[in-house]
Amino acid sequence: MGTPLLKGLLWFDDDPKRDWRQKVKNAAQRHQDKFWVTAGVCYVNPVTIDAPAVEGFIESVDGVDVYTRSNVLPNHFFIGRRKQDEGSTPVAATATTQLTLL
Repeated sequence: MGTPLLKGLLWFDDDPKRDWRQKVKNAAQRHQDKFWVTAGVCYVNPVTIDAPAVEGFIESVDGVDVYTRSNVLPNHFFIGRRKQDEGSTPVAATATTQLTLL
């Protein structure tokens, strides 16, 4: 499946009025809020973004690499971190440290 995910979430959005890029941004924001780390990769069904049935890289949306995969259900966005990002520092590491000290 390409780049494996360590931690992620499955985002559902079937609003036909919203652009798929905005849906990826919304999923990335939810990932950020939930895990306090920036998502780096998102897998979507080609039907969701009107892409050819060929699986592979589509484009980067605000730093999130978008790939099509036929095993992801339509209107679902599997978003998370790449395995190589495992050692990266969480975005809110400073806030976490401060909360721990209180």
